[in-house]
Amino acid sequence: MKWTEQDIEDLRLGVSIGLDRKEIAQILGRTYSAVRAKIHVVQNPKGVAESMKKWWKANQKYKTSYNEEYYERNRDKILTRQKEYYTTNKDAIRAKQNEYHKRYYQENKERIAIYKAEYHQNNKGLRRGYSAAYRARKLNATPSWSEAEAIREFYLNKPVGFEVDHIIPIKGVNICGLHVISNLQYLTIEDNRRKGNKYD
Repeated sequence: MKWTEQDIEDLRLGVSIGLDRKEIAQILGRTYSAVRAKIHVVQNPKGVAESMKKWWKANQKYKTSYNEEYYERNRDKILTRQKEYYTTNKDAIRAKQNEYHKRYYQENKERIAIYKAEYHQNNKGLRRGYSAAYRARKLNATPSWSEAEAIREFYLNKPVGFEVDHIIPIKGVNICGLHVISNLQYLTIEDNRRKGNKYD
């Protein structure tokens, strides 16, 4: 049975007025050993925390293995409990997450900006692929059978000095093509600007 804040206050009160552990256990409806252990934790928080830290370091592999085995044995129960908790506390959880993200961003603004700049610089082809896919979806130009992985690879393998072009423009003047691998080609920047949205 989980200890509530009220239980702990009652336990402290019992200790402060000189009740023995058996009496406190009887009042709280708990076992003698549970009360004895809790009194030790309440009276020695730093020492207990330090002991737990040392134990964790010494038994990390065992603890990890135990946690994995416990999760596998109780997976459905754990997931159900997590889902129930999230449903009951959705607003509070979201508020806490938003607060954490805002604080993290404020504290790491410069580092995030550097990371974003480096990522964009190192993944230009991928970004262009995502942008093209987004534009295509907006124009309903991506059919359900479109080869997303092949298209992604096509953008990633774009030669330096070239751009990915839709052979039949997906936003053409007289005709509109699809965002599919067979409708993609590499063109130099100059040729792509010259071609524009035309299809010969």
